[in-house]
Amino acid sequence: MNTLLTISSQGQVLIPIRARKILGVVPGDRLKLRVVQNDALSSLVLELPTKSWTKRIAGVAEGQYGKGEEYVSSERDAWSRS
Repeated sequence: MNTLLTISSQGQVLIPIRARKILGVVPGDRLKLRVVQNDALSSLVLELPTKSWTKRIAGVAEGQYGKGEEYVSSERDAWSRS
């Protein structure tokens, strides 16, 4: 979604309703503003702060260490046999 915004005399911009719905933001929510600059372009980026780091990182290592349930099952079987 690309939209042209106008800055008010108080330095405010209105985030279009479509963008607010896509992001799920409501009045009172806080957004992180990041300025990105390089030689050819300067940009402002609005980001939603992470509400729950636990939810954000859950599952990031999934599959990195093999099949966890199979490993635990085989270890239990090994202990049962000894």
